[in-house]
Amino acid sequence: MLALRIEYLSGRSVSTEYNARDRAEWPPHPARVFSALVAAWASAEERSDTERRALEWLETAGPPALCASDVTARAVLMHYVPDNPASVFSSRVRRAFEDATRELESARGEGATGSGAGMVAKRVGAAEKKLKKAKQALEADLCLVEEPNAEELGRARAISPPTRSRQGRFFPSVTPEDAVVHLVWGAQPPVEHREALATLSRRIVRVGHSASLVRCSVHDEAPEPNWFPDDQRGETILRVAGPGQLASLDAEFLRHRETEPRILPCRFQLYRRGRRLSERTLHESVFGEDWVTLRRIAGPRLAATNATRVALALRGALMSHSEQPPREALSGHADDGGPAQGPHIAFVPLPFVGHEHADGTILGIAIVFPRDTPEADRHAVSRALARWENDHLREDEESPVVPLRLGSAGRVDLERIAWGAPRQATLRPSVWCRPSREWLSVTPVALDRNPGDLYSSDSAKASEAHREAMETIAVACTNIGLPRPARVEVLPSATLSGTTKARRFPPFPPDPKKTRRVQVHAFLRFDEPVRGPILLGAGRFSGLGLFRPLDEHEVSRADRT
Repeated sequence: MLALRIEYLSGRSVSTEYNARDRAEWPPHPARVFSALVAAWASAEERSDTERRALEWLETAGPPALCASDVTARAVLMHYVPDNPASVFSSRVRRAFEDATRELESARGEGATGSGAGMVAKRVGAAEKKLKKAKQALEADLCLVEEPNAEELGRARAISPPTRSRQGRFFPSVTPEDAVVHLVWGAQPPVEHREALATLSRRIVRVGHSASLVRCSVHDEAPEPNWFPDDQRGETILRVAGPGQLASLDAEFLRHRETEPRILPCRFQLYRRGRRLSERTLHESVFGEDWVTLRRIAGPRLAATNATRVALALRGALMSHSEQPPREALSGHADDGGPAQGPHIAFVPLPFVGHEHADGTILGIAIVFPRDTPEADRHAVSRALARWENDHLREDEESPVVPLRLGSAGRVDLERIAWGAPRQATLRPSVWCRPSREWLSVTPVALDRNPGDLYSSDSAKASEAHREAMETIAVACTNIGLPRPARVEVLPSATLSGTTKARRFPPFPPDPKKTRRVQVHAFLRFDEPVRGPILLGAGRFSGLGLFRPLDEHEVSRADRT
């Protein structure tokens, strides 16, 4: 095993996502760390061949696992900063000089011997002449003139501090709970490579922006990782190094010479967020975190009160495109037509809640699998979704958009989130699944048993009904694999910003021939943190009974109700 330890000396990481300039990158992508190692090698007065061979070994060692804590993101604002110093040289003359310089370096680097030496010498001579002419043109362009033209005056103003243009830039940063990150490779390097990598790591001073000062070192041991390369169930894309990465970085440097905007070469790898060793004893619900999420991209803005309608419409669309008869995990019914005996797939609309500007509208829908769902059932759902997408695929679209028809509510267009973490936090499984002791309902729980009249004018009857409702919710927690809560509160109203009162939701189930369930909002507190998602009650497979883990300030609000 090889472990690279990175300690952020300022307690924060300042680095930008490769595809979003206003978002901070976390955890640090292995390709970024590899580039930092390469920079440490390339900036030495004499580049070591031993260190280069060690880097070439590392790029073939495969994607590393990572141990990185949760972070708190700083609010991102746009800052207007002066552009990098411009040049008084015309762009045409400057480019000609830079091209001639690169051509000479390339010719000198061929190093042929024997019969090829004469040809190389001719190329070097021609390149030297070309560079000499380009240098003369550059010097002539710099000569002062008595009456400069408009172009020359403009170039001069561009480097004058009072008149230099300013560009809007973002400096996103995060503050990790633990300022130390480990990258862990399972391969064991040869002794000489390990020593060379240890030497290189000690020369790294930053990872990301110059404000991200770090101290790096190589070790043979590391904490248990919590990010793992996983092509099957990974949901987050990280950039990693691969064979040929060092050569690609060399070529890119020769091309841009640190003067042009660029995205460094890399490979993309799906990562799965795992659990720390200390979290392995956490209780977790029977529902998993490997969601298939579709985001709303067009159509009416639907309130959370439409959750059941949206969930049943998505279920129906997938069933109509699946193999017939649909699998029990998708339909929720056994072969004899009765209810499925075990947990099956839940369809969970995700409303925008828990933010000061939250309005409770549904931003997307998650297809949530039970943790023990067989691969055959997962593949069946994937095939049904693919058929649905193919039915509506157009040549001018980058990704398929599928229509979800909701009767009188209209039509909503959905797009599957296939790569990376969704930009909208509401659509990220981690928002709904992270461990917490306190949870608050976002959509009401449809109680499995009728508790009686919760709002009876007879206080004794109302109290008994509340006790019955709390007991039903506590049992519902044990039904999905969680411990019995230490505290259950049936709330008179929703307390999380953006949520809607239970009485405003339509009756459940929608079929009037079936027994209608009492719907309530609830607050849960467990003795120890539990891992979600938490979906409770008779409507948990159809958009109801969705809970959200609470932060400390949200817990205090729930306590005041």
